[in-house]
Amino acid sequence: MSYRNPQIIQDRSGEILAKGIESFGASIAQGLTKKFDQERKDREKRQLEDKQYNKDVTRLANEMAKNKALFNEGIQEAGESMRAGALDAVGPTLQRIFEIKKVQLTGNSDPALADELARLNMKITGFNSMIKAGIAVTGELTEDVANYEECGETLFLSNGPGDSEEEIAAGKEESKTFYFAFGGAKGYEKGFREENGDMVAYAKKIGEGEKEYVIPRSQFKDRMEGLTKPMDNLETNSSERIAAGFFTKEGKGADLISTIKHENKVKIETNEAGELRRYERQYFDTEFIEAQKKKSFDEIEADIDSVNGDSQHQQYYLDSLQIDYNPKGWKELNDTEEGRAEKGRILNEVNETMFNNRLKMKQDSEGNYYRQISDKPAKDPNKGLSSGEPKFGSQANEKIFREKLDKLKAQAKTSSVEDLLGLTSNMAGKNTSHVLKYTPAAPGSTVITLQEVNKKDGNASEDANNYDLTNVAHVMGLLRKRGAIDGKRVSDLRELADVIVEKYKKASEVPPAPYMPYNN
Repeated sequence: MSYRNPQIIQDRSGEILAKGIESFGASIAQGLTKKFDQERKDREKRQLEDKQYNKDVTRLANEMAKNKALFNEGIQEAGESMRAGALDAVGPTLQRIFEIKKVQLTGNSDPALADELARLNMKITGFNSMIKAGIAVTGELTEDVANYEECGETLFLSNGPGDSEEEIAAGKEESKTFYFAFGGAKGYEKGFREENGDMVAYAKKIGEGEKEYVIPRSQFKDRMEGLTKPMDNLETNSSERIAAGFFTKEGKGADLISTIKHENKVKIETNEAGELRRYERQYFDTEFIEAQKKKSFDEIEADIDSVNGDSQHQQYYLDSLQIDYNPKGWKELNDTEEGRAEKGRILNEVNETMFNNRLKMKQDSEGNYYRQISDKPAKDPNKGLSSGEPKFGSQANEKIFREKLDKLKAQAKTSSVEDLLGLTSNMAGKNTSHVLKYTPAAPGSTVITLQEVNKKDGNASEDANNYDLTNVAHVMGLLRKRGAIDGKRVSDLRELADVIVEKYKKASEVPPAPYMPYNN
């Protein structure tokens, strides 16, 4: 076994240590470099994010300012005070939208914030709609208020909600205040403001102690559009309904429907002026006309009753039909049998006037309805005959007249004077501007009344004429007035008048006391 020289063995531990130190240092340096690079990248990323965040926040701020500017631009038509109030009301909502979007930029995806943002956006839309509705209605009301006297003829303020008298009165006062305030009347103030996170409209009459009225956004549009209500002309409506039952083209045509026409008759009669006239008359289906009258009566009554509780509306209807009652008095007529009878009499009188004005029909003594087609001078059959020639025409006419007179006398014994002479509450007057009003005798009386009433001007009506049915002269005057007999045939008038007077005298006589035995 041999041994090497120990000096030959190479000791490299120092070299290895140095290399290890060198390698370790390189690793540390490399790690530090990576760390510094990452920190730089993170810093640059944060700077970019901060820059983007600030940019987004600036964009949101500009967006909010733009929204507010657009909102302001959209309501330029509103008055300055109204616009300022609206901007104040919308400001908190826009600010909250900005704050939520700002939070969301940080990555906050909280569903509750998203829901709130959606509701706020809807609220802004609602604010816009409310302001636009206010601007629209202001434009309309400004014209109405400026011409209120003219509009007041057929334009009325709504009563508002509620059925009691107090609620109706309060609603009407609210309507009045908003009507004049938003219509720009002097002495009123109006506007929009924020209350409890929402927008409301307000209106008030300027003055100490005056009440301020407030309408929430949810009710504003409907309430403002319903501030006023135009009234139907009940007289016109009734006339058109009558026409629909009688005229062609559902009442729009000029011709009467053919199914109600019966026949045409020609009559030669002497008028009140003693002139011989040739009348051509068209007669109609009496049953049909009476049914249409009943229908019209029911419709007029239903129209008036349909607005019970709305005193303003009902008073307008009563006035348009010239019914001299207020709503309270009209309602009270239903409380008694006498009142209901009075109500029926009034409505019947109104209905008769409607029919007479629209259809121009008359009734003869037998209750038949007719319209006068022509009224011409009639040729006298005896004209041109010498004194020695036989007047066959005259003899024939006289025979016809005597037959008519005998028929009238027989009818007078069994019929009332109303049936005999065709007297109704409203009859055709002396011309188209008048109606002949008949008032029957009061209980226990024999005096009836006829009066020519001017339909448009009651002050221009003639004085009422009273006729005592137990007075021969009065009855003769009544027969002349109704044209029952030629006024020149005095003896014939007297003959018929005597029959009527005798009948009514008997009816009015107090019966004798019953027979009692004479006692000493």
